[in-house]
Parts: sequence; C-alpha cells; structure tokens
Amino acid sequence: PLHLWLPGAYGHTSAPVAAMFAIMTKVGAYAILRVHSLMFGPEAGPLAGLLDPWLLPLALLTVVIGTVGVLASRGLAQQAAYLVVVSAGTLLTAFGVGGAAAFAAGLYYLAHTTFAAAALFLLADIVGKARGSLHDRLVTGPGLQNGQLLAGLFLLAAVAVSGLPPLSGFLGKWLILKS
Repeated sequence: PLHLWLPGAYGHTSAPVAAMFAIMTKVGAYAILRVHSLMFGPEAGPLAGLLDPWLLPLALLTVVIGTVGVLASRGLAQQAAYLVVVSAGTLLTAFGVGGAAAFAAGLYYLAHTTFAAAALFLLADIVGKARGSLHDRLVTGPGLQNGQLLAGLFLLAAVAVSGLPPLSGFLGKWLILKS
C-alpha cells in the first residue's frame, strides 16, 4: 500500500528509465525476501516470524490496489506502472506464504515479470511517439502505421505481465498458488 509515488514516477519518465525502474522494483522485492528470511526467519530468536502476520495481507492489498489502478489508468505507461505494483504484490504474496516452494515460485516469477513490465514500458513509448499529440492516452485517434504490429506486441506483453498461459508467468503464478 506504500505505492502512491510509483505510478506517477514510472509513468512520466522516459521509457528506458521506466524499464530500469521496473527492474529495480524487483530487486527491492528480492531484498525484502533476503532481509525477511535472515532477520525474521526461524533462527532469528525473539524476532522470528515478527512480520509474518503482516506480509501476506499487505501483499494481497497491494495486488488489489494495483489492479484498481490498472483499470482506472488513462495512459499505457501508467497502466504499465500499476502492473508493476500488481507484480510486486504477487511477489510479496509468494514471500508472505513462506516456505521453500513459495520462495522458489516467487523467484521464478520475478524474472518473468521483470522483463514483461520492461517490455510494456518500451512499447508504450513507441505507441506514444507514433500517436503524436495523443501520446499514450487511452483515447480514440487516427490509425497508426504498423498499428496491427504494435497492437499485437502490446497484447503479447500484456498477456505476459498478467500471467496467462502459455507464457511463463502462468507457471510462476500457478506455482505460487500451489505453494
């Protein structure tokens, strides 16, 4: 739920920077896993499990808030930014479930979602430049040169980031649910 700065920052910067930010967000999720397992793991003495009651509910709340943000977005880059929030919530859900299987599933999903989110930012920039003054806003505009190709690539990236089959994000989410 501490995501309020992320969509504005990621959605209004250049595409390469937003793609790097998406990667850094996942590095932050990995850092949470490492710190949580080392400082609050089973061998942490009195601190063992201190954050366990909070991590999973906050992760699920992050997924819900990010999903509402995706649905309310008015631009492609902003949608991609909220999808980063959703994917971070999904990763934290895996880490909040706990156990080796959940950690492995989260780490598998981490790589997939990082590349998918970066691809969405880059495609949103290409679409925005092709649309001129309309940029990446979700409003009707004139047809684009290579519009079919751009739409197909954006659909593929959106399916990848949402974790639908047959792409690897589906396997990662399935493993998280299974754990």
